[in-house]
Amino acid sequence: PSSCFACWCLQLFWPRVVVRKLLNITAKDSDYSADSDSCSGSDSDPPSDCEEIGQGRSRAASRFEPDNREDDAQIDPSDALPRSRRRKSETFRAQYINTKELRVRVATWNVGGKLPPDDLDIDDWVNTHDPADIYVLGLQEIVPLNAGNIFGAEDNRPVTKWENIIRDTLNRIRPMKTKVKCYSDPASPSKFYPSDEVPVSKKMVGVFVTIWVRRSLRKHIQNVKVSTVGVGVMGYIGNKGSVSVSMSVYQTPFCFVCSHLTSGEKDGDELKRNADVYEIHRRTHFHSVSGIGLPKSINDHERVIWLGDLNYRINLSYDRTRELIARKEWSKLAEYDQLTKELRKGRAFDGWREGKLGFPPTYKYELNSDRYYGEDPKARRRTPAWCDRILSHGKGFRLLNYRRTELKFSDHRPVTATFMVEVEVFCPKKLQRALTITDAEIENEEAEIGLDIGMSYLQLDEETSVWEIERPKSYTYNYPIRQQ
Repeated sequence: PSSCFACWCLQLFWPRVVVRKLLNITAKDSDYSADSDSCSGSDSDPPSDCEEIGQGRSRAASRFEPDNREDDAQIDPSDALPRSRRRKSETFRAQYINTKELRVRVATWNVGGKLPPDDLDIDDWVNTHDPADIYVLGLQEIVPLNAGNIFGAEDNRPVTKWENIIRDTLNRIRPMKTKVKCYSDPASPSKFYPSDEVPVSKKMVGVFVTIWVRRSLRKHIQNVKVSTVGVGVMGYIGNKGSVSVSMSVYQTPFCFVCSHLTSGEKDGDELKRNADVYEIHRRTHFHSVSGIGLPKSINDHERVIWLGDLNYRINLSYDRTRELIARKEWSKLAEYDQLTKELRKGRAFDGWREGKLGFPPTYKYELNSDRYYGEDPKARRRTPAWCDRILSHGKGFRLLNYRRTELKFSDHRPVTATFMVEVEVFCPKKLQRALTITDAEIENEEAEIGLDIGMSYLQLDEETSVWEIERPKSYTYNYPIRQQ
């Protein structure tokens, strides 16, 4: 009996050595080694204890191919693994994830196919008085939508022109240590930054989106992908359509969709725009080499922002619309806005949100004028409309403002929205604490388990009143194991 009891004890306590080996792993051997980030997700340079999960590349890929082709740069498959890990247990994930808010400024403008002058003042559009962490700027009709630009070779001169204006504007108001950087494709020449530091912008015919981030935030941007969808001529040409950017900010996947939808103010034209939205959702795909746990479609992302000239109109006569504009009755006018109706009925952008329309319609103006098109008796009438919009989808958005800017460069007025957006930040020290069990805790746990199980194996013979030892069953420790 004594030898049987010894065997039972050995069988019961053998996991102790294994558990200690698993839990006493040094930091350099861990999948969660620290870099220069703090547990609060600080972007400053001093070293501390947090890092981005799966940070395997020094910078994002610097080239994108149109029509959903892959990045040229190699992608470390380990980049995707933490995305699948973190969803295994929401309770456990909370033990190693912190949250923080980033200020994201989103701006859209249809520039009417005009090349901007070098001295164009866009300070108010990007709101230089209130700097943001991330700028997402979308332009439509960056080139004239004629047959040459639609079917011919791409003209990237406007891209260079606009990027220089944006760069000068943002860097003029920021101190050196927090200068922003542009990420574009193709790399545009710059006297400030080398071309290999520009991986995140894209142009498709007249639709152009460019994303700028604070320099210290750049290292937390990963998994950058671009997808373009044309919904114009024959349903596939890029005179109308979208350019979408997918990227991870810390541990949170973002998607930014810049689009130019079908125009027209006839009855039923809003249904064509609804169809454009459906096609963009259906055909936008983000491919990757590894792809494990990474979002592949727009709705796979946790934070999505849609901006652009959506072209939805107001279902009122020209005179009635002008009357409400003169009275500044924006809420009354918004009741007849097509997009507001489609949102309410769920026929387009179901589940999306938009800020209050507390500003005049942004289209259509006479060039370099405050007058709507049609006030001149000689000109064709166009009913004013809120064509230029910014929508959001997902949790973690806090809208600070939604406004238009009085720039008279084109027949549209630009629109800007500022969000505080919650992102998740990985903290390896919190994870290490969650996984660490001290020797005393192990010994106490083993003693309690051993006593409970040992007593359960002792059976009392009612006839002889003698305690006998029952052969023990196998027992296994359930401790978290590192994924190799």
